[in-house]
Amino acid sequence: MDYVVKAAPRISRTLFHQALQNRSSPATLLSDELFTVCEAWGIDPACALGFFVRESHAGTKGYAVRTLNWGNLRMGPGEYKNDGKFAWYASWVVSLNDFCRLLSGRLYDGAGLKTVGQITPRYAPAADNNNPPAYAAFVNQLVETWERLSHS
Repeated sequence: MDYVVKAAPRISRTLFHQALQNRSSPATLLSDELFTVCEAWGIDPACALGFFVRESHAGTKGYAVRTLNWGNLRMGPGEYKNDGKFAWYASWVVSLNDFCRLLSGRLYDGAGLKTVGQITPRYAPAADNNNPPAYAAFVNQLVETWERLSHS
């Protein structure tokens, strides 16, 4: 299954919190606010969470530990600093807003890139040493699992 990113939540608020907590995410205490940010932008919180887990193991590894950058964005209007590689944020909430804004904007949704599989070649291109099909499969598998668990 290739999930549409701008969609109603496929994960419950409770499971969203548990998924962050199970990964010892520093964003866990903000889970309710983060879920609400996704809803406000019309982004499925399960998809946003899938990208977060793929990019930084939910904020526990890599640059995101220091940058508080939900999607390892290169830049965003909410950033307070940019080191030339990634945007730095004051909070996970601000960076998630930029992530949702990006996926909802002209480069993705506006360009007809609606599904995880359509988004990943631009979002995580092979030219940056990514494997877009594997990236998409990883995110889609997480969304599928969370959707199933949320409805069981």
